[in-house]
Amino acid sequence: MPNVDSLFFMDLKGKSNIFTIVHWDVNSRGIGTYGKYYQVYAYTKDGSGRLIENKRVVDNSAMTGMDGYQEGEESIFLYKTAGAVKSFFKCGQARCK
Repeated sequence: MPNVDSLFFMDLKGKSNIFTIVHWDVNSRGIGTYGKYYQVYAYTKDGSGRLIENKRVVDNSAMTGMDGYQEGEESIFLYKTAGAVKSFFKCGQARCK
């Protein structure tokens, strides 16, 4: 079952977006994978005022990942908070320090 961790608004390329950070609990200890699987979603309005998925966000590989262990290797997902996601996009996809 998905868990919504955060819901926030942010402008991208001059358009307002609604973001949500969602996680699923994962427990496949037999293959050494357990923790939380995260996905960041964003939606904006189209010309008719309907919400549509912002592919720039959803298709960005940095906006999905595991926090815990994946096949026995520790994995840390960096974008678990609204602040971290906002910094990522404001800094041109993590190019600033």
